[in-house]
Amino acid sequence: MLKAFALILLSAIMFAVSASAEIFTHGELNYEIIDEQTCRVVSSPSAKGNLIIPNEVGTGDPDAMTSYRVVEIADGAFRDCMGLLSVQMPVTINRIGAESFRRCSSLKVAEIGAGVKEIGEMAFRGCVALEDMQILSPDVDCDRYIFNGCTSLESLSIPDGWSKLPAGFFSECAALRKVKLPSTLETIGDEAFSGCCSLDYIKVPDSVQHIGRKAFFGCSGLNVVYLGKRVSELQTQAFDKCINMSEIVCRNSIPPASALYPFDESIFSTCRLTIPIGRRGAYSGTYPWSEFQDIIENDYPGLYAHLEIVTPENCIGFDENYGTAPAVRIESAEGWTVHSVTLDNEDVSGLLSDSGLLRFPALVKDVVLRVVFSDVTQGVEQTENGCPSLRVAVNDLQVKLIGLTENQHIEVFGLSGICVYSGTDHSFSVPSEGVYIISISNQKLKVRV
Repeated sequence: MLKAFALILLSAIMFAVSASAEIFTHGELNYEIIDEQTCRVVSSPSAKGNLIIPNEVGTGDPDAMTSYRVVEIADGAFRDCMGLLSVQMPVTINRIGAESFRRCSSLKVAEIGAGVKEIGEMAFRGCVALEDMQILSPDVDCDRYIFNGCTSLESLSIPDGWSKLPAGFFSECAALRKVKLPSTLETIGDEAFSGCCSLDYIKVPDSVQHIGRKAFFGCSGLNVVYLGKRVSELQTQAFDKCINMSEIVCRNSIPPASALYPFDESIFSTCRLTIPIGRRGAYSGTYPWSEFQDIIENDYPGLYAHLEIVTPENCIGFDENYGTAPAVRIESAEGWTVHSVTLDNEDVSGLLSDSGLLRFPALVKDVVLRVVFSDVTQGVEQTENGCPSLRVAVNDLQVKLIGLTENQHIEVFGLSGICVYSGTDHSFSVPSEGVYIISISNQKLKVRV
């Protein structure tokens, strides 16, 4: 009797395990059941083109009539899917598995949704065509080398809420030139930006305390570095092989502790070090700061007291806290181009780099910085509903549509299909930098913010 009962119990357990690991196909994707309500994407042998992952799927069994919420992308689910061009994930996704999109060599557009809480190691490693990535989640537990080798990625904004940038996060992203780090960040991990040779300016927020080993190793294009007030530790070779650095601004009144060789020795005679007023003695007596030959005390490096922008809609964006940085980044909005830049009536347009970085020849204050733009907008084709020609003005995360009639309804969607604004106000904000689709009547506009 006991033996028969044990056999029945064992069979029930095996059935439950089998059910929980059941694989089924919906559309072009294969799914694995996690529990009675959720499932994960496990593979897609034929995934190509523009892929939209649904938020809910059914097994296709007419007798079961069960649907499951899609909450995960399994480890290696899309690895080596060479034909995949873009992917839209639903808000239900909370985990992106290790190597899930590794070596998707044609993938250009992707998004980490607001619901994602965990990303496995090397999730997007080797996605050499990836150029448009949005991160919407404010709180993600990331493993290492997430975007390693994404050689087409040029810019990325990480939302506030992140406390750590893990090891190798952007390593070998050779085209990366602009990154906005969150104000909540505390640690920049080992090799986080190693090999990012196009990065010319980095602002480390005041919240950061620790910069890891080889964090910026080999960033040969790095010109200006801003270290926030709480940076207290630089690990070995943190900025080694950054041979073109011309200025470091360190805002901590206590010289950050350092392991061996945090900077390339070749810069000590050519790179200016700017420190808080009254702290020369402390820095001059502490390695590696004592090695710098040009040390300046200044509490307000690069303070520009007056800013004048000549454009109807102030179509310009600056690096965060540009008033206390040694450089400023000028970015013309859609439809505008920089015509001239003057500093106290002196033309400094020639100092503006291809990436929009304007670094001044000396630390200055109480000056007038004047930026003049030219309007190059070609307008938008009229639709059958009579939508007039319009211009899109972008200032930071604020978007304004110029030329619409009153009470014309607008809808704005992220690349994941999530509606971020709906209404008749022609000026609105979006949650983060990236590409958005603006729908007006029958017309759709693609706008990069």
